[in-house]
Amino acid sequence: MVGALTTDDVADIAAFWTTRQGLPPELDRPMLARCREALGRDLTGDEKRHARRTFMERVKALPAYAAGRS
Repeated sequence: MVGALTTDDVADIAAFWTTRQGLPPELDRPMLARCREALGRDLTGDEKRHARRTFMERVKALPAYAAGRS
């Protein structure tokens, strides 16, 4: 999912993070749904937190994120 983000998507996420934590709901729900589908079951609270943390780390590692922060 992170690889499919556009430069505008990354900029929107960065703007979201200036005032809020976590993921925007329009990304959070589909990301968790993909994880559920991949595992074939509901995720535990720890798994949800891990998925969100990993998603955010990967977004922050994107060149588009770094470019927008400088």
